Amino acid sequence: MIRAGVLAIAAACLVAAPIAARADDEKADPKDDKIVVKPLPPYKPGKPDRWAVLGGEEANLEGTGIRSGFAFVGYLGAGLQIGVEVPERATGTGGAFSFRLGRFANRDTLITLEICGTVFPHTFTTDDAMKHRRFNQSALAAFGAQTYVAPTFWIRIGAGLASFTSRAEGVMRNETDNKFGGGAVAGAGVEIVRRKSVSLAVELIATGAIYRDGLIVGGGLGLSLGIY
Repeated sequence: MIRAGVLAIAAACLVAAPIAARADDEKADPKDDKIVVKPLPPYKPGKPDRWAVLGGEEANLEGTGIRSGFAFVGYLGAGLQIGVEVPERATGTGGAFSFRLGRFANRDTLITLEICGTVFPHTFTTDDAMKHRRFNQSALAAFGAQTYVAPTFWIRIGAGLASFTSRAEGVMRNETDNKFGGGAVAGAGVEIVRRKSVSLAVELIATGAIYRDGLIVGGGLGLSLGIY
């Protein structure tokens, strides 16, 4: 008897459930069926960052020896030299040079030993209306560092011992004056071509040296070839 009563109650619940559901549907707001969720606009990626792309490419090449171990850089270009309070005629235009041997301390920094300077002939007229020519050369042996501040752009600085030589031409070519002092070099470059471990860059260089009787500054703009 008890079992029959339980079965009857269960059957009644099963019949009442769909009836209540229909009643709830009838009470529901018909506007709810018209709610439309507006989809988000499609994602359009922007132009990739150039420096990030170059950095990623270089990271993939790191295992092949790029920016690791030893390196050699040679630079040649047009140069300018200016003498301040120097008795010799040390101002003129000519050529600039730099040769650097270095080793990478990390992926971006190169520790360097460098020989750089400017060379140029200088023609002048003395008080007796005679034309003379002297060959002047400034040289600097420096210890420094070069670091990449961007994937293809680097700056560098160094300091060391400087010398200035002024030599007369012709029969007076043995008339030579030498000076020794201290100096510094600074530079910047942008790589324009790279093929594996060889790099071609546009480089700007500036030098300065202090002597007992004056100051000589110089600089140049040219191309450098690096082997890394």
